[in-house]
Amino acid sequence: MGYPMNYRRVVERNYLHGDYDPESSTGLIAGDLRRLESDQRDSFHLDLYAKHAGITPEQAKKVLDLFFGD
Repeated sequence: MGYPMNYRRVVERNYLHGDYDPESSTGLIAGDLRRLESDQRDSFHLDLYAKHAGITPEQAKKVLDLFFGD
């Protein structure tokens, strides 16, 4: 079977590091993933997730940090 798949492992295995680079075959998706990582932890989304989960925005950020592998 192998190691469990998680977000950070997908990024590592597929060389999706860095930011937008239209010269690279992975440049646009890599940049989109960086944006996804940051946008989901902005105050709007943290408040939204916290409200729906019945937790604080700080707790929501901790969960997302863990998910994204920070």
